[in-house]
Amino acid sequence: MASPLTGQVAVSAVAQQLSSRITETVGYTIKAPLTNVQPVYIGASGVTTGTGYQLDPGDELQYERLNQSGQPIYKLEVSDWWVVGTSGDKLVWLASQ
Repeated sequence: MASPLTGQVAVSAVAQQLSSRITETVGYTIKAPLTNVQPVYIGASGVTTGTGYQLDPGDELQYERLNQSGQPIYKLEVSDWWVVGTSGDKLVWLASQ
């Protein structure tokens, strides 16, 4: 039976992995809570505030791994994302298996 996976990470000025959990997921959402004070940046390992994708407070990124025929198209997992930003902020995520 499929089950949702959730997690969150406290952001710091040093890039860190969003999650070390490596699982096959169908899709996921990564969200910067409205309580964040500053933008948070996500990207590959080594992401910086100058190279990452900016998520302002309340913004989210949705990722679906299947195409319209239900076939896998890409294989980016939650664990492939790294995050950097202002200490005290966080990112949350929700994935479907």
